[in-house]
Amino acid sequence: MNKLNKGLKILLLLITVPSIVIIIFIVSKKENPTTPEKQFISPPKIENYFGDELKINQNLERKDFDDFPKSLPYLKQLKNSPFTPQEMSTIALSLGFNKTPIEITDVKNGKLYIWNNDEHSLFIYSQIRKIKYAPATNPVENINNSIDKQMTNEDYQKLALIFFSNKLNLNKDRLKFSNYVYLKPEQGLELYKETDKDKAKITQLNFSYSDSEHPIYTTNAQDAQIYIQFTKDGEVLNMEASLFSEYKPSEIEYKIKDYNEFMSTLNKSVLVNINSSNVNLPDIKSKDFSDILIKEVYLVYLQDSLDSEILQPTFLLKGSLTMNSNRLDASFFLPAYSEN
Repeated sequence: MNKLNKGLKILLLLITVPSIVIIIFIVSKKENPTTPEKQFISPPKIENYFGDELKINQNLERKDFDDFPKSLPYLKQLKNSPFTPQEMSTIALSLGFNKTPIEITDVKNGKLYIWNNDEHSLFIYSQIRKIKYAPATNPVENINNSIDKQMTNEDYQKLALIFFSNKLNLNKDRLKFSNYVYLKPEQGLELYKETDKDKAKITQLNFSYSDSEHPIYTTNAQDAQIYIQFTKDGEVLNMEASLFSEYKPSEIEYKIKDYNEFMSTLNKSVLVNINSSNVNLPDIKSKDFSDILIKEVYLVYLQDSLDSEILQPTFLLKGSLTMNSNRLDASFFLPAYSEN
């Protein structure tokens, strides 16, 4: 009888102990949810002309980081299939072109289709899904003589979204506004020169097209996946959209720097813009400017090149610095994935 009782006790222990271990494991998993992975990929490639020589001050507060997520996936750039003839025809008709396009074979980018009328030209690269809409003749006179309708940035944004939705059939919810670029014609220059808002004859709006709630930025303010330019009367001057890619979040999220780690790595920020790109960074030294002050911080995705397969979360920092006794605007990028 004692042997039987002893056997039962051993059997109960064999059943009970594993059950207890399983219960403890399940409870501990609930109490300690899976933490985001540590960063495994190299930081984005950002041209750094000044190394770690910059002394950066800031007037940011801890609360400025309250709305930032604790972790984020990176974005994967996935190639789309080429435009079909029907898609190109629909776009052309929506923009007022109803004739048969000129067809050219571009060695680098594949088939190029060109439509023309008296006022505009339309270029569509079918293979890389690139669309360009531009004036048919030199637009400088029209730019300079356009009536100033005192349009606000918000007015331009509304016009841009209507244009992209109605003319290119893009989903408004996937269009993410990035930034404004203020431009003016410059004699002898094919491209427009950046200026400040008050002197601008042209307002450019940059957008990205993705499912992410954070916008996509490039290292050059004038470059963007999608941009549209308006004259002061609200007319579309130029538009370009590169729709060869979709941007999809990765399956795993990675930890974002918190306020403390951000502050401890602030001097690793890379200066990318002074005075709305009117200062050529390779031409100056760090001793040429001083008193850097960061006033705003944003969380964006950075596309360091058009061929980037991975777009990483990056802090966009906006502030100012002193150069030649003038106070100029300045912007910086700082990788946002945690180093810890």
